[in-house]
Amino acid sequence: ADKALLIAQKKGKNRYVIYDVEKHGAVQKDDKNKIAYLSDNKKGNKSIRLIGDITDRLASGNLPDITELLNEIRIHFGLDSAYIFEGGNMETLYHCGDGDSLTAEYIFTPQYNKRFNGDMALAVDNVNELEGRADEAFAALTKQHIFGAFQYLITDGTEIKGLISFNYINRFKKWAVDDVNYLTILCRIISAIINF
Repeated sequence: ADKALLIAQKKGKNRYVIYDVEKHGAVQKDDKNKIAYLSDNKKGNKSIRLIGDITDRLASGNLPDITELLNEIRIHFGLDSAYIFEGGNMETLYHCGDGDSLTAEYIFTPQYNKRFNGDMALAVDNVNELEGRADEAFAALTKQHIFGAFQYLITDGTEIKGLISFNYINRFKKWAVDDVNYLTILCRIISAIINF
């Protein structure tokens, strides 16, 4: 039950999971300490390892190529495209994956940019949820075939300087809470590297 609850929590709000040992793996027990481990401790968390590897490279002075870094993150999380936009027209600065160069001017509309949380992040599970709430963003994302996105605002504290966007093209996906947290950390790292 604990493992099923943990899996459901990682997938987001209002979910339940029926535990299946073949799908989710066996629960490891420590009978001596009466603890049930919910994952194989030896494997570790691949996303935390990715963040650690990137941080280690930066700490050693090895600044990555931004497009290669975006692609590494995109592939790790199974995303279709990644963009970094900048400037008054929010034009493509870096891009990898599916799609052509885009613009993201919709980011300046108050109906859309007020949706970002205090960490400057926004996860859109289904672009249709924007219809009637942020119509300019809905129209632009739909035209670009972006049906789901994780976006991160790059600001100087008061002014929007850029946008990092990881996207699902022509498909929807519910963002896992852990993935949103990992992507937020990675976007903070990227924004520090590019330093608009």
